[in-house]
Amino acid sequence: MIFSLAHPLSRDFSGDIDRMFKDFLAPTAATVGGRVFSPAVNLKETETSYHVETELPGVKPEDVEVEVHERQLSIRGKRMHEKTEEGENYTRREMWSGEFTRVMQLPSEVEEDKIDAHLKDGILRVTVPKAKSSMPRKVQIKAQ
Repeated sequence: MIFSLAHPLSRDFSGDIDRMFKDFLAPTAATVGGRVFSPAVNLKETETSYHVETELPGVKPEDVEVEVHERQLSIRGKRMHEKTEEGENYTRREMWSGEFTRVMQLPSEVEEDKIDAHLKDGILRVTVPKAKSSMPRKVQIKAQ
């Protein structure tokens, strides 16, 4: 039997391989229907700070931890759904539930004691000020 990329078995196999690598690369993330959950992140840099936005719908502020250590920003948390009642018969359940971790390397040193984080409308916003030593500094040129 010859398998082509259009063959349904080859697509399932390819998906299994993708899931295997995602599970290996992010073992602490939650899984949803065999997929690993890793929240989407936007990281923006300004002259004075880094701004991180993370989608965390249905997560409570007390269920999220933000930590910076040695230029690594870690976002950890959990979202637990209510338990399924006896007799409930889901035909499809895709909403993620469980623990997650997202870790990213920051490009420069930061002011760890000045980090600010807010969770509103399912979006976690973290502001991480850059250390003064990592910010560009203009040098005054003197005429002689």
